[in-house]
Amino acid sequence: MTGRQLDWVEMIGHAPKRYPDVPGACGKGATFEVAAAKAAHTGKSVRLRCLEILATGEFTSDEIAERLGLKTTQVRPRVSQLAKLDQIRGTGTTRPNADNNPMHVYRLAQGPEAAS
Repeated sequence: MTGRQLDWVEMIGHAPKRYPDVPGACGKGATFEVAAAKAAHTGKSVRLRCLEILATGEFTSDEIAERLGLKTTQVRPRVSQLAKLDQIRGTGTTRPNADNNPMHVYRLAQGPEAAS
């Protein structure tokens, strides 16, 4: 295992795979490496904060961003990661965002509906 892989093992508990385990995995080069390092450091915190919001109800990613006081561009990727990790699920409904575009509504994967 290389030194770079060892860093990932320490951070995420296993060798890097691909998105959503490895932020910034979509590209190569210095700019992607900087973005990946920032996402690895702050992404977990934002994901946990998103889960805290979703523990109180059903929300779109933009609604979560508003409640957290963050930009939608900071929250949307984290919501996508949570969905790919099966920690949240779409409700099957949408709500319009500020631009009147439909946005998926999410809820926690755990709960009475998840058991059925």
